[in-house]
Parts: sequence; C-alpha cells; structure tokens
Amino acid sequence: MRLVHLLTIILLICSGLAIIASPVAAYERLAPASPVVLAQSEQDRAREEMMEGRILGYSEIVRQAQRVVPGRVVGQDLRQASRNRWVYRIKILQDGGKVASVTLDAHTGQVLSVKGKR
Repeated sequence: MRLVHLLTIILLICSGLAIIASPVAAYERLAPASPVVLAQSEQDRAREEMMEGRILGYSEIVRQAQRVVPGRVVGQDLRQASRNRWVYRIKILQDGGKVASVTLDAHTGQVLSVKGKR
C-alpha cells in the first residue's frame, strides 16, 4: 500500500514539473483553440500594421471620434473587419451620461457609423 502511495506522489510531482517546465505547451494542449491565443495574434498583427504606418494611431482616432461625439472615452476596440481592413470602435461618455459608439476606419480615420449620439 505504501508503494502505491509513493508511486502516486512521484507521478503527481513529475506531472507538475512537466507543466511548470512547459506552461505554454501545457496550456496549448488543454485549449488549442483558445480565444486568448487568437486575440494575441490579432493584437500582434494590429501592432505591425500600426508600426508600418498602415493604420492610424489611437490618439488620432480618438481625436476624429471626439469631433463627431464630444465626451470622455470610456472604451475602445481595434478589430480586423476583413483580411486587409481594420476598424476602431470608440465608446464615448457624453454629457448627461449617455454612451455613444463611434466606428472608424483604422486606415483613414473616416467615421463609418455613430450609435447612441444625443
């Protein structure tokens, strides 16, 4: 009986060491289609696009959005709309407490839609 307990403990320790030695590999084995992994690669692509000057920086996009809807930015999102197109969605808290959502073309800064503007 002691031998079984000892072997079980050794097996658990070895399993734990394998996960500690390779946490990324263990995570990928457990969740190969994880949205976190996909979001990271999308974030990397967005960063590359910005560094290469293909999409506008966040500060310029916020200026464009606040021209249309004055207020305080309370949320933002940069998404890939299609293979070569990115859009920003900026959420702005207006005076009076209403939140508007402004969607802009990340490449040109053109306002594509406005929802919730007072």
